[in-house]
Order: sequence, then C-alpha cells, then structure tokens
Amino acid sequence: MSPLRGADRFRRALAEIAGGAQSAAEIDVRRMCRAAGLAAPSRQRPRRDSSGRLRFTDCEWRLADGQVLVLEVDRPHEPGG
Repeated sequence: MSPLRGADRFRRALAEIAGGAQSAAEIDVRRMCRAAGLAAPSRQRPRRDSSGRLRFTDCEWRLADGQVLVLEVDRPHEPGG
C-alpha cells in the first residue's frame, strides 16, 4: 500500500490540535511565528473575564518584562473581558 497523500500535512495539523489549536487561524498564527523566528504562543490559557466567567485565550506570549501579550484570533474582543 502506498502512503496516504498529504499524510505529513495531516500529521502536522493533528499535532497542532493536540497542542491546543482550535481553528485553522490559530494554526496559521503559529506557522507565521515560526516563519518569522518568533516564539510560539501558549494556547488556550485560562483567564477570568470581568464577570468572573472562565475564558480561554487563543494565544499568549510572556514578554521579557513580565507582561503578557494576548491575541484573540477567532472572536471579537469583549469589552472588560
């Protein structure tokens, strides 16, 4: 039997999903970071919004000064969230 065409791409997508990616856009962010030589983001990090609900961020980077840069890829930002 010959290997499945596109199997390598499929394996990479599965690895991204296992790493927390929940959309193709989130996979694209990691790919762009890799291509630009930037650190890969942490994904699906838990945070509480202003009303106390548990939310998960798409991408986060801890900066050298200790601040956290958050990127929401799939949804619009919710004020106060």
